[in-house]
Amino acid sequence: GNHDKGAASSGTVPTNESIYTLMGMNTNTGKLYYYKDYTATEPVKNGVVYKIRMIFLNQYDIDGVTGSLINNYTTYSQEQIDWLISTLQDAKTNGYAVMVCLHTQDRNMGCIANTKKFYDRVYDASGKAGAGPDPIIEDIVNAFKTGSTLIKDYTWDNISRTVSVNASFSGA
Repeated sequence: GNHDKGAASSGTVPTNESIYTLMGMNTNTGKLYYYKDYTATEPVKNGVVYKIRMIFLNQYDIDGVTGSLINNYTTYSQEQIDWLISTLQDAKTNGYAVMVCLHTQDRNMGCIANTKKFYDRVYDASGKAGAGPDPIIEDIVNAFKTGSTLIKDYTWDNISRTVSVNASFSGA
């Protein structure tokens, strides 16, 4: 939530590991983004064993960058995006269905009925898709869902950050 890394009532700041322990999550990154795998203990139907990977992202990955959290812009580090791509490729290879969990929806996300996309972009009257770059997570997840390749740079002008995506989900 909003206060995962803030000062606790005791006056101490919790570590990432203590947060994961409280949430019952594994610490597979040591960061505020991680995943948890769930597998059915027995076949559910026709011998199929369901496997789900829940991926939790840190939308405010602002190490070394000032102002982005204050201005309420979501931002992702190159490290987190590379990790997400690798984690999705591994999930596909190992037959996991995937759920991507975010703290909040991005400003330029919206729900539009009868679409098959991860989410839809909402544009203002001027045609702008909202704060920040095109939705990087949407594009990566859509490439994952369609088994396609995504090569694109995403730039956050407000914090002078560019993140490059080079992901192939075909045949993974």
